[in-house]
Amino acid sequence: MSRRVSEEIKTERRKAVKDFLKSLIFPTILGAIILGAVIFVVTYQNIEEEEETIPINAYVGDDTPVVMESDNLVFTMDPLTTQFTVKVKSSGKVWSSNPDGAAEDNCLAEEKNKPC
Repeated sequence: MSRRVSEEIKTERRKAVKDFLKSLIFPTILGAIILGAVIFVVTYQNIEEEEETIPINAYVGDDTPVVMESDNLVFTMDPLTTQFTVKVKSSGKVWSSNPDGAAEDNCLAEEKNKPC
């Protein structure tokens, strides 16, 4: 009889241990998921690429025309309007950035109002 009681106690203990281990399965899995998420967040390096800054160039001079000259060409620019002409020295032919006699009155209204 004592052997039988002893086996029942062992069986009850085994069952209690199994139940205890079964009750730990969900918290263990949940803890592992949380730990994995924490490790990922801590070790994840979000390397942001810095945007290349474009230097802003501006003309900080007076209103005298800018003239650049080579052996063949003469470039002349009005710094206030940025309109320019290019002249070929050998032939005297002149190219202009804007047509002669062009005025803003000739522009379409919807084109004038477009934002830059």
